[in-house]
Amino acid sequence: MFEINTTANFEAAHRLSNYAGKCNQLHGHNWKVELNAKSTTLNENGFVYDFTNLKKILNEFDHKTILKNNSENKNITKTYPKEWVIWLEFEPTAEQLAKYICEKIFTNTNLDFLKITVWENEKSCASFEQHTS
Repeated sequence: MFEINTTANFEAAHRLSNYAGKCNQLHGHNWKVELNAKSTTLNENGFVYDFTNLKKILNEFDHKTILKNNSENKNITKTYPKEWVIWLEFEPTAEQLAKYICEKIFTNTNLDFLKITVWENEKSCASFEQHTS
């Protein structure tokens, strides 16, 4: 089985709408995303997964404000240019972002295993993994 690892970064703001604490306020992170993938086969280019595809996915978030699509957040961002905000159907926690990125990659590949770890800072991260049965 082949195994690869890579990391990529993006900078973005977010807030947790239903959180009773500081993370309820709009704040930013220098996010780091780690990818660990395994496959028994290689794609047509001889890769388990093309590393540049992870960066393309993360560019969706880079220098944006990531928010759950709700009326409170719509009100907060009403003066923002439309292209500054990424609207999601879930709270943008590290856990949920790891799941979102993992599912987006896994469904479009022939990977046997994929683990995505999202770091908000150097001490705090969350992971989500998928594998074939």
